[in-house]
Amino acid sequence: MKYLIIRKFHIEGSKMKPDYHVEQASDNLALANKKLVALNLLNEDNRNYSFHIVELNEDVLVLTEDMQVA
Repeated sequence: MKYLIIRKFHIEGSKMKPDYHVEQASDNLALANKKLVALNLLNEDNRNYSFHIVELNEDVLVLTEDMQVA
């Protein structure tokens, strides 16, 4: 199973939608948890940035034509 560490950026009280970015990927949940702890410790902007672990569900992953590599 693959796990993704997602960085979420959102300014509370603003009308802008949250922005999500894949920060790290791991096959090992214990390693992903360690990376998550490290990223949270290094995060200087706790109000606008947060990190989360999600399981990668490859059955749902759909690439657009622009994203596919020939």
